[in-house]
Amino acid sequence: MQGIVYNQNGKILRLITCPNIECLNKQAEEGEYVMANVSDVKNMKVIDVDSTPKLVKMTQQEIDAETPEVPKNIPEEEREITIVKKEWDRLLSRISDLENKVKREM
Repeated sequence: MQGIVYNQNGKILRLITCPNIECLNKQAEEGEYVMANVSDVKNMKVIDVDSTPKLVKMTQQEIDAETPEVPKNIPEEEREITIVKKEWDRLLSRISDLENKVKREM
């Protein structure tokens, strides 16, 4: 079961996957809410948080306000990026494997 966690302002904080609704409801922290059976949240927000929450498409102005501007004078290879822990762990594992291979070949 997929769902979203969102805040009082309707901002979608994270997409979550759980085996059941009980698990889904445990994913919200203080000041957060859960909406079940939601999987496509690109450029979406939640409205009517206090009554009957609904998922709606953000306006282009809202999308632009949330999209960080990439500085044009920084070369692509020097720009900051964000990776998830799983990707970081996989990268570290590959480096370790390469180091071990080099040691064995010496």
